[in-house]
Amino acid sequence: MTDDRTEPPRFPFSIPASLADNSAERQRRKKELVIACRLLSSLKMDWGTAGHITVRDPQHPNCFWVNAYGRHFGTLTKQDLLLVDETGKVLEGQGTLNPASFAVHGGDS
Repeated sequence: MTDDRTEPPRFPFSIPASLADNSAERQRRKKELVIACRLLSSLKMDWGTAGHITVRDPQHPNCFWVNAYGRHFGTLTKQDLLLVDETGKVLEGQGTLNPASFAVHGGDS
């Protein structure tokens, strides 16, 4: 019997430098998270200060960025985001963590 397995195909491109740099990628993700929140608000798909959207951190995949509880989607800035670890501890940012956001996106989820 012969071994018909072949090496997986290699992609003819490399990861762009901007994506290889965790700091630049983190800023890009945070910016897009804010844009997503503001877009939902502009489409009237928010409900006051309720709701949350998250994005994983590129350097620490067990952590995620989320909008702080009580911040309206339409006025959100990158300064309103919290970096949360797998235990629910806020590592960066000022504000309160929405317990629902951790229940859905944190821990063993």
